[in-house]
Parts: sequence; C-alpha cells; structure tokens
Amino acid sequence: MRFRSAALSTVVVAATLTLAATVPAGASTQTTIYDCTDGQICLYPDPNFSTGSAGYFGAWAVNGGSSFGNLPVPNLHDSAPLMDDKASSGLNNSDQQVCAYADPNYQGNWIVFPPHTQLADFRTAGLDDQVTSIRVC
Repeated sequence: MRFRSAALSTVVVAATLTLAATVPAGASTQTTIYDCTDGQICLYPDPNFSTGSAGYFGAWAVNGGSSFGNLPVPNLHDSAPLMDDKASSGLNNSDQQVCAYADPNYQGNWIVFPPHTQLADFRTAGLDDQVTSIRVC
C-alpha cells in the first residue's frame, strides 16, 4: 500500500491507498476522479468519487506493472482491508473491462465497469459498501 498525506509517504506492498491532506474542520476532504491515473480501477468510500471523512481511496493497476497493487484481487479483506466492504463509487480508467464482486473469489452480485467508465453511486447497482473482490472480466 502506498500512503500519501501532507508529510507522509510510506510504501507497503498491496493496494494503493491515498490519504487526503489534513484540512481545517468543516472543510471538504473530497478527492476528484482525476486522482485515478491511466490504467487503474479506483474505488472510493463515498458516492461521487469522494474520500469523505475516511480520506483515502483504493487504486489497482489493471494490466499489472504496479509494485503497489495489481488485479486480480480475490479478497480485499486480505490485501486492502480499508476498502473491503467500503466502496460506494468507482472509476475504471483502463482499456479493460473490470468487474467488482460482493464476495471473495469473484462470487456474488457484481458491477461491470466497461473501459473508461465510472459509477458515481453503487447504491444504484445494489452494491454500496459490499465490494470484496475485483478482476478483469
């Protein structure tokens, strides 16, 4: 995992999590979809690609090549526990179709993200705070 904040940069193997900088009380901690770089699938803990009060989001390289996190991810609980059953919006910024599943090992209900698409609110798909595994599908 890679953690970033105003004065913090720690690298640990797994998924990339980005921490928002400390902001004054009442200020917005919303991140933008532009934080999801080319070739990644990104999951956000709040609707509309917001990090909300959590201050982080998960990002995985779809075609490999990342030392921080690559697809497939059979169980977010093991590799990125901060995002397990926490995603409320997502963005596929890759050339591959990606599926996010409610259960480990690509089981249960799922969301399909065609290449270069986004879903601002997982409640519309019935999977808010339920995603546990993701892969190219």
